[in-house]
Parts: sequence; C-alpha cells; structure tokens
Amino acid sequence: MDGGLQVLLLAGVVLAVNDRGQKVDPIELDRKTIGKTLFKVESASVTAIQRMKIKKLFHEIGLSIEQRDASGSVPAFLAKLKDLADRAGGEAPKPLSPDTASLDKIRLASGNEQLITLFDRYDELMQCIGAWNLLATKIEQKWSDWTILKSLMNHAQGLVEAEDISAQVKYIEGNRQLLAEPDLIGPLVSSLTQLLRGELNRLDTEYQSLYHQGL
Repeated sequence: MDGGLQVLLLAGVVLAVNDRGQKVDPIELDRKTIGKTLFKVESASVTAIQRMKIKKLFHEIGLSIEQRDASGSVPAFLAKLKDLADRAGGEAPKPLSPDTASLDKIRLASGNEQLITLFDRYDELMQCIGAWNLLATKIEQKWSDWTILKSLMNHAQGLVEAEDISAQVKYIEGNRQLLAEPDLIGPLVSSLTQLLRGELNRLDTEYQSLYHQGL
C-alpha cells in the first residue's frame, strides 16, 4: 500500500498533505511519515505537454526545475513574478507597479489544479513576464540619471535660473514620467550641469577678486 501511494503521488493522481496542511514532496515521504499524511485525489490531471509548457513558463522567469517538481516550484515562481512586478514600477517618478491581484487565484489553488491554472494562463503570464522585464530594465537604466538630476537640483537651490528646471522636475515626478519618450531627464541634467558650472565659475571669479582686494 505504501508503495502504491508513492506511485500514485509521483504520477500526480493524488496529492499528499502533512498534519500542518503543507504539501508533501514525494522525496520527503517515508514510512515514518506516511501514516500521518493525508492523501487527496487530484481533481485534474496534467499531461506531459502541459507540464512542458509550464516548465517553459518557469524557465522564462529564471527557474530551472524537473518536470516532477513543477507543483512544488509554483510558490517560487509566484515570488519571482511578484518581485519582477515590483521592479517594473514603484515610487514616483517610476510608473505604477503592475497589478498582481490576479496572481492570488493561482496562489489559492493547489496541486494539479494550480498547474492547470498556470497552463490556462500561459500566454497571459508570458506576456506579463516579457513586458515587466522590459519595464524593469528601462527603469534601472533611467534611475541613475534621475538620482543625478535630484542631486544637482539640491545644489541649485536658491538659484533663480534653476526655478524653471525645478518646475519641470516636479512635473516629471508628479506625473511619473521617468520613462517618457522623448527623454525628459537627460536634457535637464545637461542644463543643470551647465548652470552649476557657470555659477561655480562666477563664484570663483568673485572669490579671486575679493581675495586680491583683501591682500
């Protein structure tokens, strides 16, 4: 009977749950724990073709798994997907983070039902992974320019010539325009750099003049 249960579990016909309600991996199931394990008949079966597509979905987000480990890897897949969504948006002026509420349906399912849900939403999830990866990459590339702009803006406090630039910085932040095309941040960095360089030269000339007068 123990051997039969193991075969059914490996074949995906039944689902094993321990006394804490946690899913049991076939490798972890031994003769000591099998008596305390609850076995449930899977409501759905997953074909080899479906498992291959699910494995491809996991690979797309950076998870390398064996086909029999697909079900146990779903939490890691969802965690990586949530992390990717977080990097695809966030604080202003980044765009708003993508809505991940739809992932709860996958998270709440279990066993083969969970895998079937992934398979049914394969195209949607592949599209999300591609779009969110692109957004995350663009944000990472632009964020360094934004931090430079904010730093230069702090140094330009009090300069009348910088008031117009300051208004544009506030617009970019308020309207989440970090990824706007054409680029709004690069030209402002150049303008502020030129402005601060001119102000430093003016102050240096003024200092030299006052220094010589003092001597």
